[in-house]
Amino acid sequence: MMFSFTSMGGKIDRSINNEGAPFVFRLNGANYHQIGSMLPRQEEHPRFSQLYIYDTENEVPNRINALSGKDKDGSKKLDQQIVEDLRVMIDEFNPFAMKFRNARERIETGDGSSFEMRLFEKRTGDGRTHNLPTASEVAALILGDIDKNMEKRDVVLQLRDGFLQRISELHQCYVHLQYPLLIHEHFGEANTIFYLKRLFQQFLVDSFTMIESERMCYVRNNQGTLQTNKWCDLKDAADRGKIETSTAGKRIIPSSYTGGPRYMIQNFQDAMSICKYYSYPDLFITMTCNPIWPEVV
Repeated sequence: MMFSFTSMGGKIDRSINNEGAPFVFRLNGANYHQIGSMLPRQEEHPRFSQLYIYDTENEVPNRINALSGKDKDGSKKLDQQIVEDLRVMIDEFNPFAMKFRNARERIETGDGSSFEMRLFEKRTGDGRTHNLPTASEVAALILGDIDKNMEKRDVVLQLRDGFLQRISELHQCYVHLQYPLLIHEHFGEANTIFYLKRLFQQFLVDSFTMIESERMCYVRNNQGTLQTNKWCDLKDAADRGKIETSTAGKRIIPSSYTGGPRYMIQNFQDAMSICKYYSYPDLFITMTCNPIWPEVV
């Protein structure tokens, strides 16, 4: 996206939208967000968060060119005045943009001091009460050495190193850095997210993969709890007729994880129990309807 601070690591499948049907956002592979250094390396064009610092006098055309890529005709369709209005709004309300602009000012002064930017993993205030964080809560410019006692999920951006860092799904900035237009909403106005159209679909898919990643992270880090009784694993393997039991007792995905093998087996057993109690169904009926039918509405 034009104002995103981070890039999306998943592969977007665009071939599904070639038939004239309603737009569908499909993402393949593992999804993750990455962020680079504050400035691009020599002979490289600025991208994502670097556009908030590098050559800000030509920021609007730089953003349009970064979004359009090699599609020169596509860049002509974008209204520069709208892009400029969005830039001004983000600079005024977005705390991440404020901190990146502070970094730009320090670079432009050329005082020669070395510094990094640290994106905090935790907030000092209660996010449920104070929904809009301040610039000091999300990031800080650090002179000298980095504190060794900082949170392990804090992200430290170097001035110009050319490397990409992966942001944890548990980081407070994970969503806001990818969707900066969603971080500010005026009180009393309609919810902005429902006017995003295609971007709204991307946001839903991105959020779903973030939640699934967190759930899998819990499963991975709590295998000791999930494998409390190895004897039951061996017994289950024997009951299924497995001769080779070397795989028993290894990583377990519990039935609470939607779509996992234990989840499917549990649902199957529940369905069979219902049939046993109420007898088997005589008819299984499905129908397709129009969602704007009065009966449905």
